[in-house]
Amino acid sequence: MFCKVSRKNSRVYEKMKVKIIRKNIKHMYIENKGDYIEVRCNKYLSDEEIYKFLDKIKDKFQKIEKKELVFGKEGKITQKDYEKLKEIINFLINKYSKKMNLYPSKISFREKNTSWGSCTYKNHIIFNLKLVSLPVELIEYVVVHELAHIKEKNHSKKFWKIVEKYLPDYKDKIKKIRKIEKVIR
Repeated sequence: MFCKVSRKNSRVYEKMKVKIIRKNIKHMYIENKGDYIEVRCNKYLSDEEIYKFLDKIKDKFQKIEKKELVFGKEGKITQKDYEKLKEIINFLINKYSKKMNLYPSKISFREKNTSWGSCTYKNHIIFNLKLVSLPVELIEYVVVHELAHIKEKNHSKKFWKIVEKYLPDYKDKIKKIRKIEKVIR
């Protein structure tokens, strides 16, 4: 894959350095790395367009202290919360990957508004940072759900049979998650 780091990768924006990585990708990804902001974007996107977008979202994505992140209206997710969530998810992924014999190609975390997780056609599993607000038993359901998508890419009967095999009480967990969603969203 073609990848180019911008020559202007040390430009200062809102008192933070910005590192721009241009790739052959469709979407723009912005990540607060603590001491700098990393922007991964399409190789044809201009610096001007990137900084205009950063201006639009700066209130949703800002640095408040070293390695502490703020995400939208829902409040703070600190680096400590993120590390705890990552530890729980990695433990559950290891546990259920072995049981299910289903292994993700990559695991990452993002703030999402509509789902707790997703699995790409390349078996890359993306977890919502807001999972930090759920009890471990519900995070466990999300992990099993996304691992099941490695084998079945839709919500067919075969998919739900896989989930049920490893979490027989998955329907109760879905109900609990729906109740929490009403409060959080």
